[in-house]
Amino acid sequence: FVVVTIFGSSFAPSIPVLQIFGMNLLFSPLGYLLSQLLIVAGQPRLAVRAFALAVILNVLLNYQLISRYGAVGAAIATCIAQAYQLGLLYHFLRSKVSVFQ
Repeated sequence: FVVVTIFGSSFAPSIPVLQIFGMNLLFSPLGYLLSQLLIVAGQPRLAVRAFALAVILNVLLNYQLISRYGAVGAAIATCIAQAYQLGLLYHFLRSKVSVFQ
């Protein structure tokens, strides 16, 4: 509704992409927080490792999904990679930082 009202009906195809990216509003802030906790705990390499693995996953998923689903596929790939990164960060905190064990 908002997209069409502000930008017109020609932007209606962007709505599913924006809806999918909306899920990143959950993953991104939590990922940022967990990565900062790892850095403060003296484990910055683990934060970088989680980021790097998520980037690799995102590229691989983009390769598979964009050809099939276009921009929606890219949005899905990004959300999956962000969730994966969040899971890795949580795992690293639980396993490497004594406060979270």
